[in-house]
Amino acid sequence: MPSVSMRTIDHIVIRVPDGRLTEATEQFEQLGFQVIPGGKHTDGLTANVLVILSDLSYIEIIAFEHPPEYYKEGTPPRILRDSHQWANKPAGGLVAYAFAGAPSAEPGLAQIINGRLEEAGSDYRYQDPVRGGRTRPDGTKMQWELVKPKAWEKQVDGMGRPFFCGDITEREIRVPTDPKLHDHPNKTTSVAFLRVLVPRSAFAEKSSQLDAILGVQHKVGPISEWHEWELLSTVAGKGSAAPRLILTVPDEGDQKELDFVERYGMGVWGIGFLYEKQAQQAEVQGVDALPFISWVPAA
Repeated sequence: MPSVSMRTIDHIVIRVPDGRLTEATEQFEQLGFQVIPGGKHTDGLTANVLVILSDLSYIEIIAFEHPPEYYKEGTPPRILRDSHQWANKPAGGLVAYAFAGAPSAEPGLAQIINGRLEEAGSDYRYQDPVRGGRTRPDGTKMQWELVKPKAWEKQVDGMGRPFFCGDITEREIRVPTDPKLHDHPNKTTSVAFLRVLVPRSAFAEKSSQLDAILGVQHKVGPISEWHEWELLSTVAGKGSAAPRLILTVPDEGDQKELDFVERYGMGVWGIGFLYEKQAQQAEVQGVDALPFISWVPAA
């Protein structure tokens, strides 16, 4: 099997309510992040801003330009808007996480992952790669290749497994490397962990799938229904701890978590950031599912 990493963290996606990207930018700046313009995607439906971290992973804050009713029903733009991968995801929550892709890999990532899933006895599969792109505010265009899990556009179980983003153009066009852009007032340096929730009845199945997708065996955390995987970074950040992917079941005493898995099934729920100095925990308020943002001190 080719030596291609399936667990190098690339970016995490937060969807904010339609047309409210400026408001979201201000909110994240109030949390102590430096936010830079991203641009508009080639589908013409979404735009984003970015929070780039010192290990060159980043947070993509994305919004639809307009709500569905802006487009006339039955027209191509409305059909695209209604079937968009983010349309059924929480408008005010974490919706996806991406690992680094490898467009030149032979065999391709989807074939490698699907082979592992088959060996693990799972019928879950990844789709063939598709091209995407974005235009920066300065007019610079970029292209990438996405390898996405099946049911990507579905509301239930559509956002708990990683997708893979591999650059066709130079990655530094998509992710600027200027250190000044990675210096955040709240001293955040990198992602410490991502927490994915899953219904208790599906925990073992989804954990086995993630073992196959990432190509490494999970470690058991402080409780039996807590599995985690050590991730890799594009470059070494200022912090010393490797980011982790954590799979858990909802806390029975937390109604928000219970409601989340009832509505969305398996999905990314929380994110922890590594920081250099004292930083205050905060919650990013959302309309629907709530991305809980916390800070973890660097060693």
